Amino acid sequence: EGDAATNAWENNFQAWGGIAGTPEQVTERLSKLKDAGLAYGIIFFQEVAYDRSGLELFAQKVIPELQ
Repeated sequence: EGDAATNAWENNFQAWGGIAGTPEQVTERLSKLKDAGLAYGIIFFQEVAYDRSGLELFAQKVIPELQ
């Protein structure tokens, strides 16, 4: 799905260790890292200065699944 430029960006982002996707996809990826020994992570939402929706979605859907 999506155009070639978007797919290339997403593949490069993920190759460098970035995590993006639906709340379910992000939860699954972080759960695997947690199971492998991840104790904490640094979470960055580039758009948070003008759009808090991603941060709020993460707080509501992802964090509770990881606790």
